[in-house]
Amino acid sequence: MLTLIATLLIAIWGLSYFTAMSKREDPEIKIRGARVVTVFPGALPEDVEQYVTKPIEDVAAEIGEVSEISSESRAGISVIIVMLEDSTPVGSIDQIWDRLRNKIDRIRDTLPEGCYDPFVDDEFFETCSHIICLSGESYTPRELTAFAERIKNRLSSLNDAGTVTVWADRPERIYLEYDPQQVSRYYGADLGAIMAAVGGTNALMPGGTLELQGNTYALDSSGGFDSLNDIEDLPVYGTPGGAQVRLGDLGDLRYGYEEPPSYLARVNGRECVLVSVIMKDGKNVLNLGRQVDTALAELRQSLPADLAVDVVQDQPWQVSLRINSFLKNLYTGIALVILVVFLFMGFRPSVPVGLAIPLVIIATFAVLSMLGTSLQQMSIAGLIIALGMLVDNAIVVTDNVSRFIDRGFERKQAAIQATKELALPMLTSTLTTVCAFLPLALLPGETGDFVIDIPLVVSTAILVSYVIAITVTPAICSLVLRPTTGTRTFQPLDPLMKLIERMYPPVLRWTQQHMPLTLAIVLTAFAGALALFPQLGVQFFPGAERNQFAIDIRLADGSSIEETRGVVEQIEAELATHDDVTSCLANIGQGGPMYYYNRITQSSQSNYADLLVNTVSPEATARLVPRLRRALQAQVAGARIEVKMLEQGPPVGAPIQIKLRGENLNQLKSLGRQVSGILTATPNVIDVRDSFGEDSRQLLLELDETQLRAIGNTRQDVNKLTLLASTGLQVTEYRAPSRTIPVLLRSFAANRDSALDLEQLYLYNKYTGNPVPISSVGHYETVNVTSRIQRTDRERELTISGYLSGGRLASEALSQDIKPALAEIKLPPGYELKISGEAEESGEAFGNLGAFALIALLLIVLILVAQFKSVRISLVVFLAIPLALIGAVLGLFFSGWPFGFTAGMGVVSLAGIVINNSIVLMDFIMEKLRRGRPLDKAIDEAGQERLRPILLTTATTIGGLLPLGLFGGSMWAPMAFAIIGGLIVSTLLTLIVVPLLFRLVAAKRALALVAIERAEEAEAD
Repeated sequence: MLTLIATLLIAIWGLSYFTAMSKREDPEIKIRGARVVTVFPGALPEDVEQYVTKPIEDVAAEIGEVSEISSESRAGISVIIVMLEDSTPVGSIDQIWDRLRNKIDRIRDTLPEGCYDPFVDDEFFETCSHIICLSGESYTPRELTAFAERIKNRLSSLNDAGTVTVWADRPERIYLEYDPQQVSRYYGADLGAIMAAVGGTNALMPGGTLELQGNTYALDSSGGFDSLNDIEDLPVYGTPGGAQVRLGDLGDLRYGYEEPPSYLARVNGRECVLVSVIMKDGKNVLNLGRQVDTALAELRQSLPADLAVDVVQDQPWQVSLRINSFLKNLYTGIALVILVVFLFMGFRPSVPVGLAIPLVIIATFAVLSMLGTSLQQMSIAGLIIALGMLVDNAIVVTDNVSRFIDRGFERKQAAIQATKELALPMLTSTLTTVCAFLPLALLPGETGDFVIDIPLVVSTAILVSYVIAITVTPAICSLVLRPTTGTRTFQPLDPLMKLIERMYPPVLRWTQQHMPLTLAIVLTAFAGALALFPQLGVQFFPGAERNQFAIDIRLADGSSIEETRGVVEQIEAELATHDDVTSCLANIGQGGPMYYYNRITQSSQSNYADLLVNTVSPEATARLVPRLRRALQAQVAGARIEVKMLEQGPPVGAPIQIKLRGENLNQLKSLGRQVSGILTATPNVIDVRDSFGEDSRQLLLELDETQLRAIGNTRQDVNKLTLLASTGLQVTEYRAPSRTIPVLLRSFAANRDSALDLEQLYLYNKYTGNPVPISSVGHYETVNVTSRIQRTDRERELTISGYLSGGRLASEALSQDIKPALAEIKLPPGYELKISGEAEESGEAFGNLGAFALIALLLIVLILVAQFKSVRISLVVFLAIPLALIGAVLGLFFSGWPFGFTAGMGVVSLAGIVINNSIVLMDFIMEKLRRGRPLDKAIDEAGQERLRPILLTTATTIGGLLPLGLFGGSMWAPMAFAIIGGLIVSTLLTLIVVPLLFRLVAAKRALALVAIERAEEAEAD
């Protein structure tokens, strides 16, 4: 009764957590990185690198937890990515970024004049749950922004919503456009006078306080503009005759938007404003989805009917599909496991085993509630992996209880004795399985964060299954099992099992008598599997099977945002011809909200755009991506267009990346051209590009500092004039309700080309007051400059990257074509070539996995030695692990999947799964020897008694994994088939080769141990 009550309490606890637990599409990956963005208007890339990027890199490198610093210096902007060590505790990351901000603040005064304050962004890796687009042809950008703010305010109040942000809102501007020559000629007003007048009138500052007759009065003499007319009427200069020149007399004042825009968004061909939603940590994205849907439905009732509100990113819908798919695989696996148990054992023995499945799963959820695990693809995959194993202990106990009942024991006593006999070997096998998953739990960094739930869930489920097997299962067995001797039980596979049981002893004896031949066959099979492995191909993580894909667009460096928009419009027109496309969001000038966990938002670039394309199904995406690659490259000229599937796993970027390091830019470009030629000539390698981009032509204004000083001016005075003649110079702000609008002074559009004519731009001699043309103190030079300068760990680095088409793997292209060609390149002294991308990431991940696997194997050996008190016997049990590799390779080969990270996880998992059978088999042999059986009899009887449970546990594990292999897609099928293949082969070899190895390696030691135990018992008596 006590067991029943405890079981019910655990069931209620687990079920309540399952309904309330956080649900999301993928695990929360805490990327240990921050981005430092610094704007330096008008500066060339090399100046940005020298005077902005390098100083910030130097102070970032002083932080001990920093593992890598990468940067990109472009015209007018520096972008630095600072990555921390993988071992950095998540709880200390925010404090580290505060330290970085403090260090940058200390060098702020050493950065060049005109450089904006560096911005440390440690939240740009946050993935949005929703992206909502607002568009309408009859609405101005300001009106769209106002609607977006309404939606933002409403969604921010939702319980599960975290950060809600408005994107692509066009910044408002007030422009005062004038003719500088006319102003100078007729009014005599210079730039300084205009700016002083505007700034002084629009000052916002306190005037102090005054005590008068016991009352305190605040004095406020601040000025301000109540309307645009106030700006036009502002006196800025007095004429000799006493007349006042108003600001409006100098030119035209108008309200508008940022020109040219720095960032635009378009949805389905219409300009739009975006609202993104990020879920609070630990919340349920499905609940958030329902809250957002309800809020939007309410808002639509009060919004204009012709305002389009499109949800282009709906993560709750994606999560629902993903979780439902995984749960179907889980339910199918449960049904298959129960069916297998029934077919092998009949109805009554299948009852305790079948009940163990829901009990273990529910109890596992109860334990996971204390660990804070969420429900997503990794945790559900962990349940599916554990599914076949979590009944192993229940099967072993049920089978042994049945044997004790058949030997004449009373049912309750049989349950106690049978469980007691197996408690220690089952504990050993359970612990070895947990140790086998330990490498996955120890993986550092983003890869470790991505997969941590698999070992956590599997280990929890296996440990819980052991507890259930030695408590609840024996109790159920004592209630439902009956003697099988002399009775007829319905066991559909019993005839097959009896046939196998008759065939097994002679096969076992034959292999024992022909040990050299048997071992030769096994070693040949192992060598053949190793030789077959290179044929599998290697793929770190496969593409995501989603109804979404991405298009990245890059024009030549220096291209305007209008040119980029023109290319986007061409692509939108092509997408509109495909019925499978349901919506398209384009972000022009920078990346938009982060809609997928490894699609990192790109910083501001006028020549860049990205598109999020939604389709009707994942199958439609797979069809469209290669077709659009060909079509867009042929139709759209002058742009690099990358059409690509979303990728699984941590962010890697292009699968093929060749990195060159060195100091001289020209030398790096020369080497880069050689590498680009190799990649371009490699079959199926597409979208080859280098990180420096094409050289761009820039106008460099050379100034004579001596002449400038002679007229009392500085470079800053010259920069203000060129700004006035081109993009405009902010002179004040107009304080509108709830916002401020910059007021910019600039030349008429017809005169803006005058920035190129230095004869038409005048400085004022500070000593005489006379105008001086800039041409007298400087001249323009046209120079070719490197568009982007990239650095890694404070060294210049050029990256040449490429993508794959036609299903070719990066590992295949590298090994067959690229590496041999790269070996022919002669590197000058001081230059380094490195293969990166998928090869680097997978090599690092597999290297970590291999290192931790070695630790796990040593722990397994330690547990085995503690169990058997013999290194030799432990070695025999341990040798079942490499035997499983034969089947793993064959499973991948015949299923057609490459060896990737998930397949690697499957191989590591096999170590714990296949060793269980060897442990219990070896324990039975030792028990037979203790009962006085001769060696041959002990081996034969143990093998025959363990044959049925071994085959049954193998079949249940395969049944649990089969849905994942058939329906798990490119992410999970390789892992499932690696385990299934390994199990099939290792089971056969365990039943045949392990007894043989025991006789060959450990028999004498086993007999000696038994003799010692008998002597100790006799001495104790």
